Amino acid sequence: MTLDTTYQPDIATDRPGPAGRTGAVLARVAVTGVAGFFAALIVSTLLQPPAYDSVRDYVSGLAGVGARFPYLMVTGFEFAAVGLLATAIGLVVRFRSVSSGIAGFLLAVSAGATAVAGLARFDCTFNDAACAAKLEVAISQHAVIHGRAALLVFVPAILCTVFMAVAARGWKATTVLAVIAPVELALMVMTEEAGTSYTGLFQRVVLLFLLWTPPLVAFHPRFAPRR
Repeated sequence: MTLDTTYQPDIATDRPGPAGRTGAVLARVAVTGVAGFFAALIVSTLLQPPAYDSVRDYVSGLAGVGARFPYLMVTGFEFAAVGLLATAIGLVVRFRSVSSGIAGFLLAVSAGATAVAGLARFDCTFNDAACAAKLEVAISQHAVIHGRAALLVFVPAILCTVFMAVAARGWKATTVLAVIAPVELALMVMTEEAGTSYTGLFQRVVLLFLLWTPPLVAFHPRFAPRR
């Protein structure tokens, strides 16, 4: 399944015009933003020392204090924020309903929180005992802001999936999204269980769902609202 970023009349209107062109631009911005985030994630991971473990360590650690080339991942967070914001607008423009308006608002909140989380760097690179001990002694204000912003990234984005399921209106699309929402919630809970050795893996999987599902709904023809 791929995103079609060419003009699709169902994105905004049944006749060509500014709204249709706007939909195509939003699709391109959304895809570029989300793809930019994952590109930064991959490259940043490769640049870290061998001690960095993608299965254990958080994505935030790639932009954290002590990381190598942290501003590469910071840029990735900002790319994701722009992509999510474009998607939020796309959801509202495409479906034009109360549920899509709520979904768009929730995703816009997640986009803003993503931008803040990227700029407010975490205190550690590794999710290990040394980091836990460091945070027990003292935690910086920017790390506190990062943690609170992260909550506003995940929760609204998961709720967005619920409201997208309502907006989709087709039973197949609704069923798919209704299954995805609890999967996202379960993965987020497992991500927050810092005592496990798989928090980094769970976080990466939930980010795949949270960042790619909204653009698919907002711009892919299969999720087009029925006329």
